[in-house]
Amino acid sequence: MQLLFAVVTVICVSLAIGVLLPGVGVVLGLVFVPAVIRAAAAIRRKEEAGLLKDRSSQVVAAVFVSAGITFVVWLASAVAFTIVCFPLGFAGYSDFGNPSRSRTASL
Repeated sequence: MQLLFAVVTVICVSLAIGVLLPGVGVVLGLVFVPAVIRAAAAIRRKEEAGLLKDRSSQVVAAVFVSAGITFVVWLASAVAFTIVCFPLGFAGYSDFGNPSRSRTASL
C-alpha cells in the first residue's frame, strides 16, 4: 500500500511541478517514475526474503537510491549520445553542407 502511495505521490508532484516549470517536471518524471518502479521491485524482493524490518524508512531509502541509479543511467546515456552523435553530425555537415565540396557536385 505504501508503494501505491509513493507512485501516486511521484506522479502528482511531477505533474504539479510540470505545470509550473515544464522542463523540471519532465526531468523529475523521467527520473522518479522508473525509480519508484525499481523500488517497488526491490521492496517486494526484500519482503519475500524476510529482510524487511522498518518498511516506511526502507521504502523511502529504496526510492531515493533508485532515483540516484536512474539519474546516473540517464546521465550516462546522454553523455554517450553526445559523444557519438555530435561528431557524426558535424562530420556529415562538413562533407555535405557545402555544395562546392560535395561529392555529387564534382560529377
